[in-house]
Formats: sequence, structure tokens, C-alpha cells
Amino acid sequence: MRILIVEDNKVSSKIMERILSAYGECITADNGDDALKIINNSLDNSNYFDLIFLDIMIPNGDGKMVLSSIRTLEKKRQCETIARIIMTSSLDDSKTIIDAFSEKCDAYLVKPISKDDILAELKKLDFI
Repeated sequence: MRILIVEDNKVSSKIMERILSAYGECITADNGDDALKIINNSLDNSNYFDLIFLDIMIPNGDGKMVLSSIRTLEKKRQCETIARIIMTSSLDDSKTIIDAFSEKCDAYLVKPISKDDILAELKKLDFI
């Protein structure tokens, strides 16, 4: 499984990478621009991401904009498979969560995120 972790907090990124590396190859980005470059490159090479953990509050494009851009790219390129996207954020208000799901995320985790939270979502999405 290919996993992209988009998180600007280095500690959170490393923790998620440590947990998720047991389930596949992890690549990290710390801002929206880098995330979209990585995703474009993966689509160019037909080396799709299976799973993306995407923080909402990241520099150079917020996570909701990145989510929308990913879904637009996947549709435009008629991808065989689309990435499952789990939004992560310390924001837990209903508007933010509803907005994320309206942009077609697959799950939403509120920080702080535990290993059990991550594994539970992986099970729900049939990755483990």
C-alpha cells in the first residue's frame, strides 16, 4: 500500500509514519503545494496512493483545498482507483467536518490522534 502523510507538525508526521509504515510505503509532505506535486507525480507515473492522511490546517493551501484538488485531478485523469483520504485536524466543529465530507473525504480524525484511532479507521476502510 502507498500512503501519503500531509502534516506540517514534524512530530505528528513522524508518529503517523511510524504507525503506518507497518502497512505500506509512507511518503510525507509538510504543505499543500508539496502534497499536490507529489500527487501529480504519482498520477503521471500511474503509481497511485491508496491512502492519504491530510491535515486541514497546512501551509500553502489548506487541506480542504488540497482534498478538492486531488478529487478534481483523479476525475480529470480518469484514474482507475481513487485514494482513500482521511482528514486530520484539531478542528472538531460540525461545519468543518461536514465541509470535508462534502469534498469527498473518506474519514475524519480529530487530533490528538492515537494509534488505536488510526487502526480503527484502517479497519473501517478495509486496509487491515
